[in-house]
Amino acid sequence: MEPTQTRPQWRPTRSTDDTPPPRPRSLADLRFAPQPAVRWYSPGALTGSGLHVGLTSVFGSFLDKRELQARKAPTVDRTYATRDEVWIDYTADTGDGFPATMTVASHLARRSLGVGIDGVEQELPRGDLLVLGGDEVYPAASAEDYENRLEGPFRAALPWTVGDHPAMYAVPGNHDWYDGLTGFLRLFTQHRWVGGWTTRQSRSYFAVELPHNWWLWGVDIQLDMYVDEPQLEFFGDVAAKASPGAKLILATPVPTWTELERDPNAYRNLAFIERTLLRPNGIDLRLTLAGDLHHYTRYTLQGSVGDEEPPASPPHKITSGGGGAFLHPTHDLRREVAIIVDPDDPGDRVSYRMVAAYPDPTTSRRLSLRALGLPLRNHSFMVVPALLSLAALWTNQFGLRSLGGTDETFAAAAERWGWSDLFTGLFRNPVSALTVVVLFLGLWAFARTPPWAPRGWPRYVAKTVMAAIHTMAQVLAVVAVALLAITAASAVADGGWLFTATASLVAFVAGGVVGSVVFGAYLAAANGLPGIRAHGNETFASARITGYKNFLRMHLDREGRLTVHALGIEHAIGDWRPDPDNDDPEASWLVPASGAIGPHLIEKVVIE
Repeated sequence: MEPTQTRPQWRPTRSTDDTPPPRPRSLADLRFAPQPAVRWYSPGALTGSGLHVGLTSVFGSFLDKRELQARKAPTVDRTYATRDEVWIDYTADTGDGFPATMTVASHLARRSLGVGIDGVEQELPRGDLLVLGGDEVYPAASAEDYENRLEGPFRAALPWTVGDHPAMYAVPGNHDWYDGLTGFLRLFTQHRWVGGWTTRQSRSYFAVELPHNWWLWGVDIQLDMYVDEPQLEFFGDVAAKASPGAKLILATPVPTWTELERDPNAYRNLAFIERTLLRPNGIDLRLTLAGDLHHYTRYTLQGSVGDEEPPASPPHKITSGGGGAFLHPTHDLRREVAIIVDPDDPGDRVSYRMVAAYPDPTTSRRLSLRALGLPLRNHSFMVVPALLSLAALWTNQFGLRSLGGTDETFAAAAERWGWSDLFTGLFRNPVSALTVVVLFLGLWAFARTPPWAPRGWPRYVAKTVMAAIHTMAQVLAVVAVALLAITAASAVADGGWLFTATASLVAFVAGGVVGSVVFGAYLAAANGLPGIRAHGNETFASARITGYKNFLRMHLDREGRLTVHALGIEHAIGDWRPDPDNDDPEASWLVPASGAIGPHLIEKVVIE
């Protein structure tokens, strides 16, 4: 779907006779379909995500379009280099459910935001450029999802601009790569309009020269594999031509510094860029930005490992992935990480410490309990444990006898009702025993071990223990449901088809609910219990928490000082209505139906 502006889509400016598009008078006039938040535990989403991950893992290197982009001139935007000051907005993980995405987009689109800072209400102007930090759309990078989950909400939030048009830059995340980057390149590298924002990059990576010898780079690390040769040549040329002492803001898709406990090589790509491009050219990396994790955290350099005093003006590494996707936890992250840029230098080892998190770790741990409500937020997932309970009832040796159909068979079997017969019956029948084995293997494959058991025999032991506990919990749930089903059916009939139908129906319905609750309890325990710190993504995906949104509004002032305002939005706005009579061409097409929610300051960071 093309934007509704009348100007040609490839032009970065418009003529004076262009007029704003008509404002929609109803939701049906939006020309895009607002989407609910992705239900990651629906069988369809699970299957689709698994296929995408599998295909990109196998064929990713063969579908790499970054080298094909080399035919297009690279983007070095010098629009802002001669200004006295510039404002920069940053958000990531945007295009999920409409309420959360529209909530963030509407705040980014306003001409200014009133925020309480140091006890005083201050106005923070809209960014001269907006950086999208990865995973622009979910669950996969289809043209339809880009249109309905990203482009549509952002165009509705800022349908038109007057005067200087803010730019929009983006770096692709893993979900943008699921179609080989086709949708991403269509939207962001053809100098199109996204509402009132203009897209200016020509490749999946870019460089923007800022005032006072500052730079902004956006790098594309395809699925965290490697940095391609054309990209290295591009940034190598930019670095060589930068003025001595240049300061850098680096936007990368993944906060790899948070993965070092699990994978010591996680920082290898960023370390390579620092080691081969930045240090030889005297470029000072002052701020690293990333999305992928859907929360806000800031890690600050404490100095070389063993130093007692942190540096006076340390660099920072910020994760700000609160643009629209479900919330991720903060309590399962390490408070301190050691980063090595040059592995051949024994002394090249610095320590970064987490100094801010939103939500805070205590709140995050409490929110992990929401996984217990998995069946309430992921209705279709209940089909999986429901079928498992039904299959176990029918294949269980006792179940086969009791559901046989004759009154005599039922009467004989009824005398042996109880936990022991139902439990051991699962293992006396080869079909049900095989079902339990398959269940264990599936849960073993699903188990994500704690970061302190990342590989080798500790990983296999941890996965086995976790899968065994989860399997036993599910088996006990199946037995309890079978006992409930047979007991309920016996109150209805003494045998025959009515007994069979009643027991099957109760097993299916109760099995779906109970099995889902057990699954959610396993996730809540694995992530919430102190010391385990596993399944953070899976736990919070099941909870589908749309609150705690966040984004950055950064100001590079006349003195060359960079101030980062981390802004939080406690709740996503769920109900929106058209605003057809507003005569401001920059006003959002949609407004909250029942009161707006303003942003609050998470923290203010000044980089001298």
